[in-house]
Amino acid sequence: MSFSSLQLLLIASFLVAHSSGKCINKKFDEVEFIEKGNRYAITTMSFGAISIAGCLCVVLVILAFKKDQQYLRERIILGLMFANISYSAANTTPLFFANTQTCTYHLSQVDSMWARGAWVFGKYCMVCYEIFIMSTSVYTLRTGTKVPLRAEVGAHVSCGLVGLIAFTMWVVLQKPVSTRFDDFHQQLLTAIKDQNHSKQALLHSEMDSQIEHAQRNLGGMLRVWLLPLFVSMLLWITSRYLYHRLCVQWHLDYVQALKRWNRDHWGQGDQCVVTVQSKLLHLRKEAYDEITKPLEPYIVVFAIFAIPAAVMSTDKCIHESMPPGYCTVPCETILAARSFATACVYFWKSEHREELFQLRRLFFKLRMRIQAVCCMHASFRNSNAVEFSQVVSVRLLDGSDDNEDSET
Repeated sequence: MSFSSLQLLLIASFLVAHSSGKCINKKFDEVEFIEKGNRYAITTMSFGAISIAGCLCVVLVILAFKKDQQYLRERIILGLMFANISYSAANTTPLFFANTQTCTYHLSQVDSMWARGAWVFGKYCMVCYEIFIMSTSVYTLRTGTKVPLRAEVGAHVSCGLVGLIAFTMWVVLQKPVSTRFDDFHQQLLTAIKDQNHSKQALLHSEMDSQIEHAQRNLGGMLRVWLLPLFVSMLLWITSRYLYHRLCVQWHLDYVQALKRWNRDHWGQGDQCVVTVQSKLLHLRKEAYDEITKPLEPYIVVFAIFAIPAAVMSTDKCIHESMPPGYCTVPCETILAARSFATACVYFWKSEHREELFQLRRLFFKLRMRIQAVCCMHASFRNSNAVEFSQVVSVRLLDGSDDNEDSET
């Protein structure tokens, strides 16, 4: 969105100091394009607000009913929702909403840079959580057990760390560009007011170079994002292959066990002994169905909305779209609906919808959990205070004993 706003500001920067105060360009009508951009901006902000509400509903249900304490998949979904909230919060910012009369935008490019940083942070966190989901799937299919707690905590920390690194990279790359662009834009407004046409042409050239730089920055960040996207899709294919092979192997072993039992049942006498391997495979399949299979719809949503993101990363969309931003702005509007679709996947189950719509029960459980956490914190502080007072009293007694001994 910071990039799109840079593109749209290119349109607004072609100002000529006429008494009418309108934007004029011979190539296309900027006013008409800015009006379209405003409609896209309103739609993007609406999707962002709805997505935040949906993700918060998921978080409330998980925390109120203590599902994060019971299920691994709920903890993964909880982390995924927080990443989506960061992503959607950036979409609610009016980054490329402009005034068609004055051709000015509500946010400077430096402010837009920080909002775009939250967008990048959420995007990289989300793709890392997709890798987390697929890695859990592969691990469960191969071992039939849950992911160890240390590995789970490390995965959550890694997802946040990758998002933070991406955010830092974006700020380092984009801050000089945004600062220079804002300086040139202010100088341009002054030149327009003073009707200095030669300086306007020079500033247009400088702003064009900054826009090209911003385009390369965003394109580079999106292309780097495609690498973890490819890894997550590869893990998804691997998990489907392992699941198919497990089902085939389980079926063959079960059939062979039945044949052996039918042949030797009078000597063996117990079918359970013969079918131990088959039951072990069945337990692995049950672990997969319980832990990771409910997470697969999130992968489907991720794959669908990866298409407009991949389109945004292409040179044709970034450099060759005419007018500038005509390709990237609709793509960002589509991507803004991704978080809402992710929340809808969670509430696809009627059980989750019932838990959400029972508002009195939901808020009662949430209040009880908050009170329990506060009580635990208070008891922990009190226990530490008691231990500290005991230590102090013991030390004072020891000191008094020492003094008495010294006096005697």
